[in-house]
Amino acid sequence: MDFIKKRTKNILISIIAFLLVSPGFIADYLFAQNNLVNEKTEEVKANKMPLPEPPVYGMPPTRFDHNMPGRNISVISARPKVKKSFSGIIVSAGSETPLPGMILEIQQLNSRTITSKTGAFKFQELYAEKDSDKFIMTITNSEDRSICRTMEIELTKSGSTIEVSL
Repeated sequence: MDFIKKRTKNILISIIAFLLVSPGFIADYLFAQNNLVNEKTEEVKANKMPLPEPPVYGMPPTRFDHNMPGRNISVISARPKVKKSFSGIIVSAGSETPLPGMILEIQQLNSRTITSKTGAFKFQELYAEKDSDKFIMTITNSEDRSICRTMEIELTKSGSTIEVSL
């Protein structure tokens, strides 16, 4: 009988322990099931929503205009630049008559000018490196846009007469 009492006592203790611990297990199980259901519901909702627009980086596109004011300003420069000028007169090679309306351009310095009625021209603001004075100048006829002459100029020889054959 003693054995049966011990055995019954142990079974009762096991049942009481099970009853005390099982609500925790049941609560954990139900909580996990509830979270799983919530995650699935959120996933279904997320799949039904439209995709967001991709982010846009930078600025809106702008058209480049080489005649834009301030195009001669250098923001980042490895070497310091100084302001220089260059002037002269464009004349016809055969008759020595001045050529008005000729377009002169120095591409390396992003500078352009046009000759006056007397054939005179002046590049007033050329920003070039201190030790560089030789550049390529293109002379174009403004009427038909044909290139009349491409030549090397030296900024130190300002005021010279340049002959162009048409």
